[in-house]
Amino acid sequence: MTLEQPDPLLAALADLTTPTPDAERDARIRARCHAAMSRRDPRPSRSWPRVPLPWPRVFRSASASIGDTLLAAAVAGYGVVIVAKAFKAAGLF
Repeated sequence: MTLEQPDPLLAALADLTTPTPDAERDARIRARCHAAMSRRDPRPSRSWPRVPLPWPRVFRSASASIGDTLLAAAVAGYGVVIVAKAFKAAGLF
C-alpha cells in the first residue's frame, strides 16, 4: 500500500473527541429505575410441582428407536448424495 495522500475520513475520525460518560445522566436513569422497581409489587413465590414430561417415555419405545435410526440413515444418505454431487461438479468424480 502506498501512501500517496492522507485519507480525509481517517483524519476526520482522528479529530473526534473521546466520549466520556455523563455522571448526572447516569444518576437520573439509576434513580428512575430504582423508583420503578420499588413501586412494582413483588411476585408471589410459588413452588410449582414438578410434573414429569411425557416425552421421555416415547423415546424409550422400540418404534421411536427405529424411527430415530431411519431418520439418521436418511440424513446420512442425503449427505452422501450431496458430497457426490459436489465431487462430480468439481470434476473429481
